[in-house]
Amino acid sequence: MQNNERNNTREADIEMLREMLEQELQKPEGEWDYDRIDALSAAVMDESMTQEQQEQAIRQGLDRTLRVCAAKRTPIFRRSWVRRIAAACACAAMLFGVNSWMLHATGVGILKHVYTFFDRSVVLEFSDEDKQTKSLDIAQSEDPFGIRSECEKYGFSPLVPQYRPEGFETEYINHDETDEEQYLDFYYRNAKKQIIIIYRYYEDADAVPMQGWGIPSDTHNVSELELQGVTVTVSKEDQQYKAMFLLNNTVYYFGTHNLDPAEAEHILCSMFG
Repeated sequence: MQNNERNNTREADIEMLREMLEQELQKPEGEWDYDRIDALSAAVMDESMTQEQQEQAIRQGLDRTLRVCAAKRTPIFRRSWVRRIAAACACAAMLFGVNSWMLHATGVGILKHVYTFFDRSVVLEFSDEDKQTKSLDIAQSEDPFGIRSECEKYGFSPLVPQYRPEGFETEYINHDETDEEQYLDFYYRNAKKQIIIIYRYYEDADAVPMQGWGIPSDTHNVSELELQGVTVTVSKEDQQYKAMFLLNNTVYYFGTHNLDPAEAEHILCSMFG
């Protein structure tokens, strides 16, 4: 009984630290107290994570910040970016720690993927399990959007929706490629309603980036669906439905605007039979 009480008290203390850290990170960036962020993130990691997990969280925060620097061509030695690294590490520690603590305490993680929340986006990291080749027993007899035939021109045959709502017409199709990947974007419209289906195909599984996949989001309302053993990240807000997953060297993005969320999810699930 005493051990249970101590565990409950410790869990409550860790949750309080996380809430304090989250409150600090939700302030405008110019109002951040970096000393407080550093102290709180260190306390969260010390109380809820092993040394290996702490190192992983710090690497995640550092990696994300350096990639942002590279994208913006910002010198990494500037004081502002040193502070950004500290804050990014704190975010990674907090999010990684939540999943790690729940996995340890209950045997089940809150979410399978690791997420980082920014002002208007959620950044997703795929897992090693996502990267594994999967053989799915799915009937893909239909191609109502005309997607498969277009993708096959470029050497891959992805899952495609088996259901297409009435009234949607092709708005445009965009293709691009690099030495490592094929980009194919499909846009469909019915008045103010829009469906977007995007594929990123990599011939080499090792070339698939596991981090840095962003989903636009104002509310950070993220959940996960398990469809035929595939973990699908879903965001729903303001008549917008967005989903992303990795399957057999292909990253899928599915989005709708001004479409009923139930119908949007029906389109998504039709990919899996």
